[in-house]
Amino acid sequence: MNRKGGGLTPAASAIVEVGGTKTSFRLVNSRGAVIRKKILPSDPARLKSQIKKFLKSGGRREKLVAGIRGVWTEPEKRCWRKELRGLAKKISVMSDIELAFVENFPKGCGIILNAGTGSIAYGRSPSGKTARAGGLGPMLGDEGSAFWIGKEYLRRGPLAKDWKKVRAVAKSSNPVAEVAGFSRIVLAQAAHGDRLCRSIVDQAQGELAKLADNVRKELGGRKVPLKLAGGLFENKFFLNRFLQKWKKWLLRNDGG
Repeated sequence: MNRKGGGLTPAASAIVEVGGTKTSFRLVNSRGAVIRKKILPSDPARLKSQIKKFLKSGGRREKLVAGIRGVWTEPEKRCWRKELRGLAKKISVMSDIELAFVENFPKGCGIILNAGTGSIAYGRSPSGKTARAGGLGPMLGDEGSAFWIGKEYLRRGPLAKDWKKVRAVAKSSNPVAEVAGFSRIVLAQAAHGDRLCRSIVDQAQGELAKLADNVRKELGGRKVPLKLAGGLFENKFFLNRFLQKWKKWLLRNDGG
């Protein structure tokens, strides 16, 4: 989970990670140490101006690395490189999960499981084969994510019968973020033993384990190292419970 910055940190580099809810901006030195950082609500339409403002005190940088949620194809990456032109001498664009992978696995072999507003697993084998699972967004996927947890709570919890409250959430300006916000209530109550919330957390973690295991099997079923990223894993209760579940999952599926 600790990001080392491996392979992404020439002198005076900026690293930007655009997720479903928040965007992080980091300025790093040649050793990868963070000089300055900032977090803002995600707004891809204003990304270039946000980066400009973040860099204004230091001017143009040697390198800008942008990991943007949902950007996978070369045409999408090329479009964003064009959009961000002029912010740095060298601009690299990838998906947010690819950025998390490179930072966590500078040697290029492993699986990264990201669980924030959305969810996705991405990995690479020692031979260079890549695989992904999830990352289809709230309409088609995001199993086990903060959004998924919030949705289950609204559907099954005490607010399920409060039609006006649930409708207000659905009609808000950013319903995905609003629904995902309820995950904080679920995690807090689950940590204190609430049966419904623990059930939701356990189901969410089962879905996340499936994503990671699907990638592991796609890469040949070997013992590929797993690292975790995203807001849900910043919660100690959620993190520790998932690690226990993952160990049991491996033992149950192929004897570890």
